[in-house]
Amino acid sequence: MKSTRLMTLVVCVACYLPASMAMAQVNVALGKPVTLNGNFPTFELFCGPPPPQAAASTITDGLFLPESTCWQLGSVYWQSVLSGNDSIDIDLRGTFVLNGAIVQSDNNDAYQLQYRDPDGVYHDWWLVPSVCCFGLMTRTNLSLPPVRATGLRIFGVDNLSDQAYSISEIQVFSDAPDSDGDGIADNEDDCPDSDLSATVVIDGCNSGVLNTLFPSGCTISDLIAACAEGARNHGKFVSCVSHMTNKLKKAGTITARQKGAIKSCAAQADIP
Repeated sequence: MKSTRLMTLVVCVACYLPASMAMAQVNVALGKPVTLNGNFPTFELFCGPPPPQAAASTITDGLFLPESTCWQLGSVYWQSVLSGNDSIDIDLRGTFVLNGAIVQSDNNDAYQLQYRDPDGVYHDWWLVPSVCCFGLMTRTNLSLPPVRATGLRIFGVDNLSDQAYSISEIQVFSDAPDSDGDGIADNEDDCPDSDLSATVVIDGCNSGVLNTLFPSGCTISDLIAACAEGARNHGKFVSCVSHMTNKLKKAGTITARQKGAIKSCAAQADIP
């Protein structure tokens, strides 16, 4: 049942996890990119004038809305009769063994949560059930069958719902350790102790370039550190950084100006 009740506070994920689970498991969907597939128009249905759609990124921001928040407020919502077969994808940016999930969504709808295997094929994983009460309600299942996954997809199940859907938060959990907290499990991380600084800094020189994290689990700063570790002298270090930034520029990761900023810092650095 849809509700007009609205509260503005958010609730932390730890409030929904037993202490042992919060300590042992990692939400590997946190901060991962979200893609909306289909048409998500705004419309009015119990929550006042057509509410704006929430940003897709809020689905993996780690925050729950208060229980019974009106189903269209602060969520991504859709209706089958208006949108057709809409779905929401989450790219986990790595491979993880998943064994639990939490979904906050409209209460009186069922959703199919699928996982994407390493070959890119989607499989049903959890039929998220409808529940009682009003508006956005949280469903938790921390004992799902373990699966190896690189991504997720969720969509409404029309024959088990009123065909008006909304999602405010999706979290999935893995026991795999993530030493550097970059969201990529150590066993899949080429750089398990990443430098996660916001920008690329070389020996105190801040290039101002975003320190991009790659699906491999390495950042630009990690690649520069590898150059420093393998260089016999300063010239070799600068040459390695130059070669690496050329590749990043060709890939479209950085611009020519950003490449120059990194090379300038490398040239000034007292490395090795």
